[in-house]
Amino acid sequence: METAATERRQKPRNPVDRIAFIQLADGNSGTILDVSETGLRFRTVAAVKADGPVDFWYSMNLSDRVEAHGEVVWRNELRKEGGIAFKKKAAAAGSESLQAVKEAKEAGDVASLQQFQQELLGIYRQLRTIDSAMHLQG
Repeated sequence: METAATERRQKPRNPVDRIAFIQLADGNSGTILDVSETGLRFRTVAAVKADGPVDFWYSMNLSDRVEAHGEVVWRNELRKEGGIAFKKKAAAAGSESLQAVKEAKEAGDVASLQQFQQELLGIYRQLRTIDSAMHLQG
């Protein structure tokens, strides 16, 4: 398990200057301390049980809730602070979804089109949230 001191990031994280919420699938909740394109650092109320895959949602303003999937890549000794790497970069997911939308449209698959539209909306919200957090630091 990595600690905060030994963590190696692909992209620099930017501190969040207002309260940003996170809730893990097991109901544990807390705040986001900093965020980047590839992940975030969090502090939770209860100890995070284990490293590994995790479903969660987060919000920078409580009006836009972003569902996400990632991996807990490190936790501190108390296991209440750690880092989550996003499982799939939003831009890559967006490209894949756009291709799937094109194929579904050509096939006349309305149900798939509606599903892909929801996915794209989620990706858009995630990118907008990350962009907002990064601009607050700029």
